[in-house]
Amino acid sequence: MRSVRAGVVGLCLVVLATLMGCQAHPGPVTHAVYVYMCGGDLETNAARGSADLDELIAAVATAPAGTTVVVQTGGAKAWHGHGIDASGLQRWLVTGDGLQLVEATALDNMATAGALAGFLDFAVTGYRADTMSLVLWGHGTGRGVCVDQLYYDDMLDADDIRWALSSLEADVRFETVVFDACYGATVDLAAAVAGRAMYMVAAAGPLPGSGLDYAAIDFAAGGLDRAASIADSAGGPGGPTVSVIRPDRIADLTRYAQAVTGLEPVAAYIANAYYLVDLAEVLAVLPDHERETLGHLLSEAIAHRTDPDAPTAGLTLQIPR
Repeated sequence: MRSVRAGVVGLCLVVLATLMGCQAHPGPVTHAVYVYMCGGDLETNAARGSADLDELIAAVATAPAGTTVVVQTGGAKAWHGHGIDASGLQRWLVTGDGLQLVEATALDNMATAGALAGFLDFAVTGYRADTMSLVLWGHGTGRGVCVDQLYYDDMLDADDIRWALSSLEADVRFETVVFDACYGATVDLAAAVAGRAMYMVAAAGPLPGSGLDYAAIDFAAGGLDRAASIADSAGGPGGPTVSVIRPDRIADLTRYAQAVTGLEPVAAYIANAYYLVDLAEVLAVLPDHERETLGHLLSEAIAHRTDPDAPTAGLTLQIPR
């Protein structure tokens, strides 16, 4: 009887040691990038989306093991490469050798909360990873992003993005949400991803037609270093100002900045309905004590800028015209 007990105890010790060994030697950390690519006239007229897909293929070819990139394409009248069909929506797995078609669905307006939510559900369910990033690719206007050329230039606004993110399970949180679009660094869009993203990468002004350079991103990095690498891929000092924003620090900043009035003379004209004003311009018109308060809130919200010496803050406020 004693020998049986000893054998059982010995077996338990072996199992325990095996389990402890597994815990001591975890597998590689995985990272997934979900790219929501609404081509618009950027693709139809200039093949910008196809060019960025080439960059993603090159990036995946040299990325660390455990890196997955998934793309949804749509929103353009014509695509210029990779066998993409403009008559529907398509979902692709990016490999170092090209694009692998995973799913094709009927044509739909990519500038709706439901369409974005559908892609996020597909991507997170099928390709969930230890860390995840979301890229919203397409035209940006300051009020929204992902202008769909096939649906009267409709676009995702802050409410659409917030709703789509809220449709995910409560524990889904992105390391970074990236706006590969012009005028994406607004307090409204940052507030829309708050609670779902550790960092947001976006440009306060226009981006060049080529947008971000995916082949220049350091996918081996993580956290703020990876987010800064994404921002810096736009060109660095002398180029567009791209910011890494902490969305969870944006609420107090938004309440404070929106209470400031009389900003029209320092705002940039964007459209007939609204202006965008850089928060550096807001600082300039405040009394000293209020300037100090807003400056502190701004420094908390901005984790990195591509040009730290630029006179702009790298974050804008939308005000009605």
